Amino acid sequence: MTFHAKNNRCDVILHHALNMPRNVIELAFYQQNLRLNGNLLTKKSHLANIGDVLDLIVRRDENSVEYGKRVIVKDIQDNDSKIKKTILIECIRAIKPLE
Repeated sequence: MTFHAKNNRCDVILHHALNMPRNVIELAFYQQNLRLNGNLLTKKSHLANIGDVLDLIVRRDENSVEYGKRVIVKDIQDNDSKIKKTILIECIRAIKPLE
């Protein structure tokens, strides 16, 4: 999937990739349900790089297994206009165990 955005912030990428409103992504951030490369995302404005894995935790079961949606950043290209970037991602929207 490819989309255009002003920047490569993690919240912007999740918003476009998962087709979810920004306020839902913000709520997940405050509930500590966002992960970047397996670690808790501490800043919404953190810039994603090529190869980063973003996870949105949807639920946890009694065995502490986390289920969620995953976005993998494949490529980030600066356009000549310098206004927007082209971001290529792989998106797994099905709710699966995160490993």
